[in-house]
Amino acid sequence: MSLLLHPDYLHNERLRARDITIETSGRSADIRVALFNIMPQAEEYEFMLLNRLGSSRLLVQPLFFRAEKHPYGSSNQHHLNRYYQPSPMLEQQNPDAILLTGAPVEHLSPEEIHYQKEIDALMLYCRDSKTPLLGICWGGIAVARFLGVDSEVYSDKLSGVFHSGNLAPEHRLMKAFGKDFRCPQSRFAGLVEAEVIELALKGIVRPLAAIPGYGTFLLESNDGLFTAHLGHPEYLPERIVFEYRRDVLSNPAVRIVGFDPFNPVDCWSAESDRFFSYWLEGVKERGAV
Repeated sequence: MSLLLHPDYLHNERLRARDITIETSGRSADIRVALFNIMPQAEEYEFMLLNRLGSSRLLVQPLFFRAEKHPYGSSNQHHLNRYYQPSPMLEQQNPDAILLTGAPVEHLSPEEIHYQKEIDALMLYCRDSKTPLLGICWGGIAVARFLGVDSEVYSDKLSGVFHSGNLAPEHRLMKAFGKDFRCPQSRFAGLVEAEVIELALKGIVRPLAAIPGYGTFLLESNDGLFTAHLGHPEYLPERIVFEYRRDVLSNPAVRIVGFDPFNPVDCWSAESDRFFSYWLEGVKERGAV
């Protein structure tokens, strides 16, 4: 349970408080993961990702990247300038894997997203270089779209912690979960289920998890290179509370499912830690072949 980070990195002590060892020099990392971060308040969101990546038995070195066409208006510009590299530099770093975060753009078409060309280039790089990619929330929608599955916008936000069905319990990633598990969701869109089914029958994608009434939210490409996770397995309870308080200001009738923001209980982190650990271990095994 260790991460290789700069000695002055802002979350070092918070991560240590969660029993994650922080290495600042010495041995090389077991695995280098590029974090293509397009979330609001990018520097705060990093903590949740690193908390999950640090749960692995591997020494993980995160490499931070930003979209050039994204202004990052809510993020700390000094932090971005110090730690983040622009997306064209990613290929030069040759990471072992890439994690593409969410972004509040799931209601937009690809033509309306000003950094979509950078995302397209990222997908092609992963395909051509055989670099595993995990997309989370909108990042998962972007991955699914690259694989041929479109998305549809909901009339109301899917928000809370949802009972989820494990569709492939023997799969290397899905061994992290029981038959029925819970996962945070925070999105305005989902996948077109008919297209998921069609591509699954053609052997292009493999559905891994679904929510009753909302369909598949976790799938991978048939070669295991691309993984699309529309949920937020990286979230901690305080993040869901924060989003609820933010959302209720604009919509007092906002609905949250399976989670009490006034008495928050974490019922997903143990399984989420295993999910990220299994993903990292799978990346490491692919690199060893």
